[in-house]
Amino acid sequence: MKMPESKTTDQDLKRVMNKLAKLDKNIRQPKKMFLKISVVLDKWVQENFERDGGLAHSGGWKPLKPVKFRGSMHSGARVKSSKGKKKGRKSRLVVNARILRDTGKGRASIKTKHWGRGAQVSTTEKTYMAAHHEGDGNLPVRRVIPRHRDVRKQVVIAAEAHLRQAVRRSFGP
Repeated sequence: MKMPESKTTDQDLKRVMNKLAKLDKNIRQPKKMFLKISVVLDKWVQENFERDGGLAHSGGWKPLKPVKFRGSMHSGARVKSSKGKKKGRKSRLVVNARILRDTGKGRASIKTKHWGRGAQVSTTEKTYMAAHHEGDGNLPVRRVIPRHRDVRKQVVIAAEAHLRQAVRRSFGP
């Protein structure tokens, strides 16, 4: 009785080598992976703002100090000055003020970017955001940008998803 034979042809090897070359090309496009990582960073920042710092600090950002307005103290509020010196314009009390979220300009100043060798999140034109992030003088630390340990797990998941997609694109139909 003769044993069945298994033959590998040059054409089969060529097909496998082409798929491996395609996989190599897909893996060597890290810009797509870093785009996904920058999305992870931006989502962290957005969610941290929604939770008033709940991702960066257990219990959230330190609350606003009570303010005195027209003779009485108010917690969780801030005084908003009127612009200009026209008669009749007065300061007003903003109650239930959201920390770092009154106008949205601070959040809008936090930018994520990516390139072929990395991704980052940083504050740009608003210097007061850096002062809040690091704590400055009378300001308590209110982190608005993630540390590596805050996002490590999500970054690994994004990188693994990129690699799985690269394999599917290379060896798929």
